[in-house]
Formats: sequence, structure tokens, C-alpha cells
Amino acid sequence: MNELNEIQLDIIQGQDYEQEFDYLNDAGAVINMTTAYAEAQVHFKVNYDDTAPLFTLLSTGGDPGVILAATSPNIKLAFKASVTKDITVRRGVYDVLLKTGAGKFERAWQGVWTLNRQVTDNY
Repeated sequence: MNELNEIQLDIIQGQDYEQEFDYLNDAGAVINMTTAYAEAQVHFKVNYDDTAPLFTLLSTGGDPGVILAATSPNIKLAFKASVTKDITVRRGVYDVLLKTGAGKFERAWQGVWTLNRQVTDNY
């Protein structure tokens, strides 16, 4: 499997957020995420030791969400301004878990997220 990558996410408060990634196999080829994994979860926390996340993204529908694709980019994180406007902390941690068809979870990557706070509340 892939080695664990660390990627920083920069979120702007009060704006929609989208980030696309490629998850590759050991040979460097893009994995067809629609057949290789049943589900993806992204947990955003303030600290690694926190038991409850600030919010969670799921690939199984809804908003916010994770979109899994067959081709590059094969993973997309997307959440609305209604989520980012309510974040009050400036920095935290996250990880991306992928669930195989057999029900096992694999941590694809993790990292730090930072919030660029808004000045104006009206948008």
C-alpha cells in the first residue's frame, strides 16, 4: 500500500472549500477509487487526542462530502461556506480514512489544516 503522506489544507472562513488529490498505487498509477474502496471518511479535529471531530466528511453522500472517482483526480474534498463560517479555531489536524470492500480501513494521508479567518460576516 501507499506510504502515509502529510498534506496541509488551507481553509478560508466563510467560503466553499474544494481540494483534489490523486491516490496512487505502489507503481505510481491512479487507483480507480470507485471500485477499490467502499467509503472514505475525513475527520477534522483541533488536536490529535480529541475524541470528537469538529466535522466529518463522508463519501456516502450528503454535504459536506468526499467524492471518489475512477480517474485523476480520484479524491475530492468539498464542503460549503456554511461549514467553514462556523469554524472558530485557527488550526487543527485531519486524516483521510479509506474503507475497502472487505471493511478494513486504511489511512491514506493526514496533516494540519489552517483557517484564514474572515473579516466580513455578510457573504
